[in-house]
Amino acid sequence: MPIVKVYPRTEVHFDEILTRLDHQCFPSDEIYQAGPQDHHWWIAFDEKRAVAFAGMRVDKNNRAFFCRAGVIKSHRGLGLHLALIRRRLSCCRRLGLDQAYTYTLFNNLASSKNLVRCGFHLSNYSTDRRLLWWTKQLT
Repeated sequence: MPIVKVYPRTEVHFDEILTRLDHQCFPSDEIYQAGPQDHHWWIAFDEKRAVAFAGMRVDKNNRAFFCRAGVIKSHRGLGLHLALIRRRLSCCRRLGLDQAYTYTLFNNLASSKNLVRCGFHLSNYSTDRRLLWWTKQLT
């Protein structure tokens, strides 16, 4: 397994790297647009190559929405997604947030399993049957 380091958003070219990773991981989706003030982002690097990313936004109810996460195909199955969930949960605890929530597509078993491993529970179904919503109480 390659040695991968995860960094918070501090680098000058961070937004460019996020855009590239978003396109690599989700080629048929629109690029996720997030302002620097209201989101927290992390990027995982394998040496100098960006291979995974994750973001979260804190809402006005003191909860974290895990908005986007992706791992490039060559690095899937190495535990990066799980590590990025844990990294975001750690940030939530440091910020004193009450809850984390997110969604997966109904057929994304790998992401769903990682959320369960981190203590998330299926919360409710949206009107869009393709989505499963997950929550984790932090306090």
